[in-house]
Amino acid sequence: MTLIIEIINYHFNQFVFLTKHFNSSYSSFAIMTDILNIDSNLDTPKNEKKAGLDRILSCLAHGEVTSEERILLQKAELMEIRFERKKSLIIVVMDLPAILTDDTLKRIEVAAVKAIPGMTIKIERFEREFNSTEIVTEDALKENWESVVSGVKSKMTQSIPWLLVSQPQLKAETLNVVCADSIAAGRLTVLKCGDAFLQEINKRWQGVKKIKFVEGSLELPLPEKKKVRSSKQKSFELLAGAEFPLRADSMKIQDIATPVRYAVIQGSLFNINIREGRKRVFTAGVTNNEDSIRVKLFEPPEKISELRNGDYVKVGGKIESDTFMNNELCLSIRDIARLGQNLRIDKAVRKRIEFNCHTKLSRLNGLIDIESLINTAKRWGWDKFVLTDDSVVQAFPKLYSLSKSAGIQMGLGCQINFVDDTKKIFKTQNSKFDKMISGSAVVFDLETTGLSANSNKVIEVGAYRVEKGRLAEEFHSFVNSGEKLSPVITKLTGINDEMLVGAPEWKEVLEKFRKFIGDSVLIAHNADFDAGFLRKHWPKKNEFPPLADTLGICRALLPRIKNFQLGTIAKELKVPLVEAHRAVEDARALARIWLELCVRLKDAGITKFAQLNELIPKIEAKRLHSNEAVLIAKNRIGLKNLYRIVPASHFEHFYIRPRVPSSLVNKLREGLLLGSGATEGPIFDSIVRGDDKKEIERIAKNFDYLEIAPPDLYSDKLAEGIFNSEDEIHELIRVVIELGKKMNKPVIAVSKAYHLESHLSASRKIVRIQKSHNLPSHHLRTTDEMLESFSFLGKELAEEVVIDAPSKLFDTLEDVSPLPKGFFPPIIDGADVELQKVTIKKAAELYGGKDRKFEDVPDIIKNSIEKELKAIIGNG
Repeated sequence: MTLIIEIINYHFNQFVFLTKHFNSSYSSFAIMTDILNIDSNLDTPKNEKKAGLDRILSCLAHGEVTSEERILLQKAELMEIRFERKKSLIIVVMDLPAILTDDTLKRIEVAAVKAIPGMTIKIERFEREFNSTEIVTEDALKENWESVVSGVKSKMTQSIPWLLVSQPQLKAETLNVVCADSIAAGRLTVLKCGDAFLQEINKRWQGVKKIKFVEGSLELPLPEKKKVRSSKQKSFELLAGAEFPLRADSMKIQDIATPVRYAVIQGSLFNINIREGRKRVFTAGVTNNEDSIRVKLFEPPEKISELRNGDYVKVGGKIESDTFMNNELCLSIRDIARLGQNLRIDKAVRKRIEFNCHTKLSRLNGLIDIESLINTAKRWGWDKFVLTDDSVVQAFPKLYSLSKSAGIQMGLGCQINFVDDTKKIFKTQNSKFDKMISGSAVVFDLETTGLSANSNKVIEVGAYRVEKGRLAEEFHSFVNSGEKLSPVITKLTGINDEMLVGAPEWKEVLEKFRKFIGDSVLIAHNADFDAGFLRKHWPKKNEFPPLADTLGICRALLPRIKNFQLGTIAKELKVPLVEAHRAVEDARALARIWLELCVRLKDAGITKFAQLNELIPKIEAKRLHSNEAVLIAKNRIGLKNLYRIVPASHFEHFYIRPRVPSSLVNKLREGLLLGSGATEGPIFDSIVRGDDKKEIERIAKNFDYLEIAPPDLYSDKLAEGIFNSEDEIHELIRVVIELGKKMNKPVIAVSKAYHLESHLSASRKIVRIQKSHNLPSHHLRTTDEMLESFSFLGKELAEEVVIDAPSKLFDTLEDVSPLPKGFFPPIIDGADVELQKVTIKKAAELYGGKDRKFEDVPDIIKNSIEKELKAIIGNG
């Protein structure tokens, strides 16, 4: 039944043809399935078509062609398959090597009748079409000479030995075919091969009327020597069967959908098992990291027992349903060879140092096994790296011990969720700003095409001027962004392309809005976001208006609400919000919220805008937005401070995740390096928001070094619309590098490794199920892979950030053991005396007879007590 369903999936004519001539033997059906599969996928990649063609020819011509002819057949390319149902004929059109004779093709056609009774297969050569209007040149002849000679060989097989080496030499309308010696030139002349050459050339060009065969100083190619495989480096070790069938191109395991008479696959072994019994059976799984298949071999030779999990093998055999495995497809091994282990190595002479590496002890994030990490580092020739698990340090002891044994120096670090709890609520460039909160203010909101002020555009502006406790004036305008809105933005905001038709451009709207603002204070919710879009195109950056953020004010005055979204705050303060995510409606609601907050601010004794920053200490740090950062211990003092910070993040500042306030880091900063984080760090956020240079530099000032990651690790930001192109990602990385130079801080490239190999990114997506959308591959990268990722910087700068800067930074770290050697019992004054007193008293009660005296305690118990007390007191 399954076979019939498979057949129906093909074209109707093919189905009629197949059912009419279907032979009961399984092999016939397998051949037809292969032919039909190839026919329906003629636009598939060449290597896949070639693999399918090889399977067909192997079935049809098994035992009918020589090994040399079989090798030539593997070079053929399938061009077309035609069916003539009435004649029971299949015509296979192939681009064949010229050296393959018509006799070979006829033998295959005869063999086809035996393989598929009732049907005939005809093999035709593919004839290429050429433009013969061009005038021939010697350069054109040399460029296409191999094709010309192949055409001659196919027409005159007798010429093959004499055209082993030849070159064209054009003189006016005469083509001299320069041969290796006079014998070759003479034989080609006698065979009258000139006509065949003229036909091939005139198909392509005009201008040649005569062919001459002449002797020249050409060297015959040396016969290809068989490679002698080194016993130390076995790149191909045959374990069972024959080597020749394994020369065929491998099928992708994920492409195996139906039984196949003979297929070749390759991949890594897992779950190896050799079962002893009446029959000895070898079973294993083979995976190419995309899919897997079970393989088995009855009565395997002794060499098979040498295979180990992880070995990379090439396997050939029959793919069929296995009744012992619920009819799953299984490959019965006929030929198998070991290719070694398919492992990456770091070939660079100068090795990089990884500063951002996460084991599986990282909280729902890392997948790297500690032993595998050490083995990989040893195999790559790395002698240094830094561990930075997420918010935890429990991998330190084991990893440090293993790294020491392997001769690897390990830096001890931790990735933290960094919170800037010193961020200002009110920002102004005028240090003497003294306006009252009851004065004129413009409360505004923007709707945009995305989250980045650098890559996205404003599509709507809504604002209200607030004066003397009331909404005085409204400003509203759509903005023609010049680009089509995405369905996501339309769904979120309710704004569509038609609403923007005829709207003014951003430059015009911004100028009108600037006049509307005048000398008022700007007020926004999560003000950094909206202000970033204004600041991006503000004419004079040093004249940007004073800015107050209602998000910070609400965090200080309304600490108990569940979140600080505009809708939640409006509900708390009983302010109506009719149509969220529309600029004018959000601005109206926020203006009324501002009036309510002004009342509460006055009750708190705050009457001026400049006093708003006095609210900062009242904000719970754990409720603030967090970014990635990295802490690394430089010495034992730094390690001790790291051991203080990590527990505090879990017990004192935990909100959804462990958080580390900047104030805590500053308090325990001695002996620690603070890194900026690469893809989710505060500097990245600040640049994307469109903060001014002073703000970006203020943030960067907190860090000892800046991190950048390979551009592909920002691909999720590209998908989210934060970046519009890879060039923008490159520009971001250049901005960070320039920032590091300006502030004299090292900039290092990190791979942010959460798993060792790229194919394991699928597993990490499962672990990170809530954040798996568009998650890039965070695999550990070799030096050359990192240099390639940063090649857009130029060789010198790429080597600086990938190799030199990390090496210099690592040199500042001392080799610190996570746990000191020896015992460190607590020291309690008088504890030893008190312990002896309590023990003697209790012994007297239990063993001192009626009088309960210690003197009456038996000697054996006294000696035991003395021995135990001595051991306990002596060792603390």
